[in-house]
Amino acid sequence: MIPRTTVDTIINTVRIDEVIGDFVVLKKRGVNLMACCPFHGEKTPSFSVSVTKGIYKCFGCGRAGNAVNFVMEHESMTYVEALRFLAKKYNIEIVEDHINAEEAKALNTERDSIFIALNYAAKYFNEQLLESDEGKNIGLSYFLERGFREETISKFQLGYSHENRTSFYNQALKNGLTEEFLLKAGLISKLDTGEVMDRYRGRVIFPIYNLTGKIIAFAGRILKTNDKVAKYVNSPETMVYHKSEHLYGLHLAKTAIKKSDLVYLVEGYTDVITLVQSGVENVVASSGTSLTEGQIKLVTRFTKNITVLYDGDAAGIKAALRGIDMLLAEGMNVKVVLFPDNDDPDSYCRKVGGTAFEEYIDQNAKDFILFKSELLLDEVKLDIAQRSGAIHNIVESISKIPDPITRSLYAAESSKILQVEEQLILTEINKQRGIKTREQIHQVDAQLQQAQHIIEQAEQEERETNKSDFETGVMRLLLKHGSQEYNETQNVMQYLVHDILENEFELENDSYKKLLKVYADHIDDSSFATERFFNSEDPEISQTSINLIYDVDKHTISKKWLEKHEILILSPDDNYKLNITKSYNQFKIHRIGKVYQEIKREFDKLKEAESLSVEERTEKEIQLQMMHMKVKKIEFSLSEITGTAIPR
Repeated sequence: MIPRTTVDTIINTVRIDEVIGDFVVLKKRGVNLMACCPFHGEKTPSFSVSVTKGIYKCFGCGRAGNAVNFVMEHESMTYVEALRFLAKKYNIEIVEDHINAEEAKALNTERDSIFIALNYAAKYFNEQLLESDEGKNIGLSYFLERGFREETISKFQLGYSHENRTSFYNQALKNGLTEEFLLKAGLISKLDTGEVMDRYRGRVIFPIYNLTGKIIAFAGRILKTNDKVAKYVNSPETMVYHKSEHLYGLHLAKTAIKKSDLVYLVEGYTDVITLVQSGVENVVASSGTSLTEGQIKLVTRFTKNITVLYDGDAAGIKAALRGIDMLLAEGMNVKVVLFPDNDDPDSYCRKVGGTAFEEYIDQNAKDFILFKSELLLDEVKLDIAQRSGAIHNIVESISKIPDPITRSLYAAESSKILQVEEQLILTEINKQRGIKTREQIHQVDAQLQQAQHIIEQAEQEERETNKSDFETGVMRLLLKHGSQEYNETQNVMQYLVHDILENEFELENDSYKKLLKVYADHIDDSSFATERFFNSEDPEISQTSINLIYDVDKHTISKKWLEKHEILILSPDDNYKLNITKSYNQFKIHRIGKVYQEIKREFDKLKEAESLSVEERTEKEIQLQMMHMKVKKIEFSLSEITGTAIPR
């Protein structure tokens, strides 16, 4: 286990803007930083990061937390895994406390075991490439022939898997890995006969990483010519790997992409490796498959500008066209580059070098409209029917663009290229978008009945939430001002918590109950601070406290008002004692009203309880009378202070 002192060191060292900035582009807005939320799809930023408080909150989906919570949720890690990740990022050494066998077994979760198997496999394949005769003669010679240097092979942890059907499997078992997790990690295959085989046998290996740099899968390329065997074998879908949600090389490219505000999209693994080795770092690959919506959303976190680099052959051109419309629909600015003489990015970069490669891209990158127009119109020549179809195809691409101004500009540009009146193009664009709108309306109509049920549930939840509005006010003030002075002998935390416990006011909100218990456990700790809640291992406590404390008020009083008019306007924080007294009194009035209702219900039940003996009935009546007297005393005190009658 990680010692508490080390946990505190990690939490106190990390900067939330640096952690989250590795995954999304943060832009300053007022005192906070904003971004499009990485947890749900959105076009307008609603994800706010407070550097001073060390917390984040999305006003769209409601997620909130600190740096540890972010890594946990974004990377699907446990609390301990997230701490290890952050410790590695900030070069903080973790010296483990001793744990017994049972605790060690409990930590060995399925997800952990899959990562252990994948890491072992990567190390094994790399060692076989560099140290075994077969690996050096076949795999290493192939990589060296492609011009990959030793440091590049190490950087991408390239490897080799022996042709023997069970070399890896046997060695993995000897080192303590189990068949179960080798299968779940996608490293071996099992036939119906029960026979087990290495999945990547006889292939060079390309490890695939997630955004944080953890190995999640592999791709194996066969080097022998064999039409009966697939050129590439890829990992299957696993608990840690979903192909449609990852881009090869993004873990290395994300910083360069943010810096240049541009990403190059290529098709294959070797394209990425060659370009990175040549100094072109802002490059990712779709891993030889068609782009997916998940992959596009992933890259839009870092930039809206993309240049598609594909092979200059017919297959490469078709691949470029297939992905363009999806990129446009996500609001990306798309350019396309095709390479001469059937070169691909890998071969052309090796031929001319990194600097000349980037110069070629700058000179030959074409706006998607120009690219698609030249390509399609050149194919159809003077055939009127085919030319009309090509124009409709181009206009359909423009209609995918979500921003109306950008669509209008493309309509004007395409009018000149296609030699078609601009108004006709605009009409066709509106028609295409109208078709899309009708389809969407139809889908909405089909879901109305189901949505009605969801709405009713939401209304019920809102009614339940309203019941704890008074609690929310008190808890928010407690979090915000807990360590500040309330009177000569107590701070705000001591005053509120003592009074709530003394009067036996039970909170209705379960999350607030958790917060109150933590406060009660630390009531005599003068150093206790709200930040303890933000950094709690319990995600419910962390998220609840952040939701309560996060400053959603965007309207602040200008200092110029005081300078110009010489009038001082107090903010709520300037008068926190009065706010606390008022809010807490309102909470007590509300709570006492509910207690009266509960007492009345219990008396009514007592009247109808025929099975009770005289002694039991008398004892119950005495308990209720005592409760009534206690509440009456609080009510009298409150009425004198507030002049408010308690609702019954």
